[in-house]
Amino acid sequence: MKKDYYLKEKHNELNEDDKDFYEKLDVCTKQVYAINLSIFMACYLRISNEDQRKELNQKMNNILAQYNDDFKVKNFLDLPLKEQKFIIDNIKLDKDIVKDGALLENVFSLFININCKVPIFIFEKSGDSKSLSMQLIIKSMKGTASNNPFFKKLPKIIVHYYQCSLSSKSKEIKMIFDKSRETLSFLSEEDKKKNISLVFIDKIERAAISVNNPLKVINKEVECEQIKVEDQIAFVGLSKENFDESLKMNKE
Repeated sequence: MKKDYYLKEKHNELNEDDKDFYEKLDVCTKQVYAINLSIFMACYLRISNEDQRKELNQKMNNILAQYNDDFKVKNFLDLPLKEQKFIIDNIKLDKDIVKDGALLENVFSLFININCKVPIFIFEKSGDSKSLSMQLIIKSMKGTASNNPFFKKLPKIIVHYYQCSLSSKSKEIKMIFDKSRETLSFLSEEDKKKNISLVFIDKIERAAISVNNPLKVINKEVECEQIKVEDQIAFVGLSKENFDESLKMNKE
């Protein structure tokens, strides 16, 4: 996803208050906003302990306080929350779905990582909205067939799904990655820009305790490929339990 294109399409869907927030930003402010969101994505969201999250938030607020007269962002979490709400507000939700913090964070993380083709694992207990968030992203990201104007102008995801079990094997998981790359290879250069081939592996906690040790293949498959973005695939892995990735994936 090209940043400038995303910002242009996003701006078209903003309300007047948000347009005022994002309009006439100088280069320095844009860089600060980018750093704010980068730290939120790379650091804040990876912290599960609430006290540690509060500590990071406070440290970032202390830094921002030095520039309060220059930037519209007064709190480290203000900009990420505004971005999260923008994405979720463009997704059609059933009436019984609550826009709580977990849903906002998961949907936003999935949206960003899939569009940027950065592998993402989400480890959460059952009922913490990780599966729902993925369903909402799949339902929304249909390219020109999307119902929402914002998503209509963004790439369509082609999902290659695999659900792990205690009997899962490395070759089965590798086949999913191979199929995803093969799908991409059939597309023209123009269509590659309009589609994202995605490997979605669910119930990873089952494979983590499998005697076949199938997870070691994931480590190899999701490593950053030295190829142009158009030829890369996206990856999402969901698990209700955390585990020692280095132990499971590098085990002989």
